Amino acid sequence: MRTVGCDACEQVPGLERYTIELTGPADGVHGGVAASRTVSLYWYSRWVDFPNSASIGSKPFYANAWNALHIALHVLPLLRARGDDHWTVCHCSAGVGRTGTFIALLHVLLRLPALRAIGALDGALRETIEAMRERRLWMVKTDVEFATLYAAILLQLRNLNLADFELSEIGISPDNWAQDDFSFVTSMGMMLFDTVLYTVLGLYLERVLPSKYGARAHPLFCLRPSYWRGGDDAHGLG
Repeated sequence: MRTVGCDACEQVPGLERYTIELTGPADGVHGGVAASRTVSLYWYSRWVDFPNSASIGSKPFYANAWNALHIALHVLPLLRARGDDHWTVCHCSAGVGRTGTFIALLHVLLRLPALRAIGALDGALRETIEAMRERRLWMVKTDVEFATLYAAILLQLRNLNLADFELSEIGISPDNWAQDDFSFVTSMGMMLFDTVLYTVLGLYLERVLPSKYGARAHPLFCLRPSYWRGGDDAHGLG
């Protein structure tokens, strides 16, 4: 076994990606040449294993769900690209609780576009967990892990807006301020546009609306050539 490369995943803080070359013994099947295979290994060590259900709904809980969701969203396209001909292995320390939670999250995210009601979501989660437990007991072992599934799906449905970044204690940074459809950059751009728009509108209305002081400008004063030339009619009166 030889580690060919290692790099950090920019989209998911704490997720490391290793490229490993596995080499078997030389035999007659491959003409005396050792068979080799390249494996992609994703290592994430920040998934919190909360001790009890009191943590459900806390900021660390949502931060953990946010991280799990982003790992799943990062891995899903890779799984689709590899297809069914390649094996994918997922394992935590015991191989049941967090492993089952992550597998269930991947499966439900694939089905999410077709789920139109909360009852359908409940059913999809139940079917997924029951199918896994038929093959291995204790998959999605605790109520915290079960709640993590719902929290991650909630964050996905809410499109990971700014409130979710604050709720999960991730905050806004150059790594995520342009992320997702309605990003921090988008919201700042809209606020800048609104600031300019309402400033111009306020200045315009101040000129054309009747007032106790001064003279009212013509509603189309800004369209008059004399206004832009600075002539006698530059103030738009009339």
